[in-house]
Amino acid sequence: MVLTALAIHRSALGFFLFAVAVAGAGAGPVFGAAVAQTAAAAAPASGAGVLAVFLLIAHLGMGLPSVASSLVIRYAALVPTMIGLAAVLSAGTVLAVVTSLRGAAAPRRPHVPGPGPRVGVRGLTPAREVASLRG
Repeated sequence: MVLTALAIHRSALGFFLFAVAVAGAGAGPVFGAAVAQTAAAAAPASGAGVLAVFLLIAHLGMGLPSVASSLVIRYAALVPTMIGLAAVLSAGTVLAVVTSLRGAAAPRRPHVPGPGPRVGVRGLTPAREVASLRG
């Protein structure tokens, strides 16, 4: 995004096309990795719902900045608007990376199932086991 903003500021078409190609080449693998991580983190029974929410958020994240910048262009010049958009998106990217790295560095405790209900020899709880023996 920084390269794209720099290319717009310098009004260099060749540099702009290079910057867009670099951004596009990086976006595909990142999106694929995010889908894979989301699918792996979801419980098998809720995988479709989790991916649906992920795709909804992803499409909003890709679409809303474009719509917002097109509304801002009505009141401001193109170059400052695009540089502002690049700055906001770059800041969001840095925030996402920092948040992701903090989450990856946090120690995770393994899930240890609790003892569950106490069950006697016949598959009954202790109180029912005693009652069945009495009578």
